[in-house]
Amino acid sequence: MTNSCRRIIIILTFCIRLLQIMGQMEVEKGKSIDFTEKDREAAIYSHNKFRSQNMTPPACNIKDITWDEDLAKYAANYSRNCIYKYKEDTRTDLWTEAGQSFLLASAAWSDDFHYSAVMNFLNERSFFTYENGTCSEFCMRFAQMAYSETTRIGCAASECPEVVTGPDEVVDNATLYVCFYLPKIPELDGSFQLYKTGSDCPTSVFDEWSTLERAIAGACAGAAMLGLMGTILKMVLSSCKKSPVQPSSSSDGNAEATNGKAPTSPPEEA
Repeated sequence: MTNSCRRIIIILTFCIRLLQIMGQMEVEKGKSIDFTEKDREAAIYSHNKFRSQNMTPPACNIKDITWDEDLAKYAANYSRNCIYKYKEDTRTDLWTEAGQSFLLASAAWSDDFHYSAVMNFLNERSFFTYENGTCSEFCMRFAQMAYSETTRIGCAASECPEVVTGPDEVVDNATLYVCFYLPKIPELDGSFQLYKTGSDCPTSVFDEWSTLERAIAGACAGAAMLGLMGTILKMVLSSCKKSPVQPSSSSDGNAEATNGKAPTSPPEEA
């Protein structure tokens, strides 16, 4: 192979790789909202409040959500693209693990946006049937927000000059609010339980044990208690045996104890 052919192959390989990279890139169009600690706390508080108090039927095993900075960074990157759609992103495994909820609003950013977003997600609960875990209309934002096993969240928002909502469809001057959740809600296949309710909920870890597990635990506890009581009894008996014998006093009060023995009488005079 001549040097000229090698150079052509190198150039073509470089061009192909460059086109692949450009095809994977998305042009960021929006301006990120700078989330403060107050914003993070508001997002967490709004989610935890609605998750624990506004489920129908009432939920009893909802876990508290905490902030995840990695999810928040990814949410910020996604919101800056100003695209309002759910999709699988092949560039990262996050999409196979994390759930997502979006809110698109024509209003400008304000401090109550976190509350408004979660209220929007919550409004979809009327489309969700708890008994069989299905949606009569789109309700995945509510389902992901309410999923009892979700424990981590990261949210972000961007102000977009225009947001793409579909083929040849855009919304001008809008705010795109994005939240990512871990773990992701399973597929709603008709047998999924979003959360537990009523008497099905354990009040402690012990309540989740089977009858056999409880019996074994009770027997072990009883044996341990008997062993402890036996040890205490041995310690008390051992302590009593080592205690000195207290002398008894004579009737005239003059008797003295010597090495635990009664004193001998003085010899009589001759």
